[in-house]
Amino acid sequence: MPILGLVANVAMLVTIFWMGFLGGGTSQVESIGALVIAGIWAVLSAAYVVVRSRQTGRPIMMVPAD
Repeated sequence: MPILGLVANVAMLVTIFWMGFLGGGTSQVESIGALVIAGIWAVLSAAYVVVRSRQTGRPIMMVPAD
């Protein structure tokens, strides 16, 4: 069941960051840094997809043919 895998992955992610934030010291700083880097990477990736789809003229989401 794919939904159980999603729930397990999200729970593991939350647990890892929760432990990192509660750890204090350098682990707290590293956890925040990891979230910042992931956020920047997500914004750059989304911008690339939008710009590239406009350059090629292809839609981001394909519409099913009737």
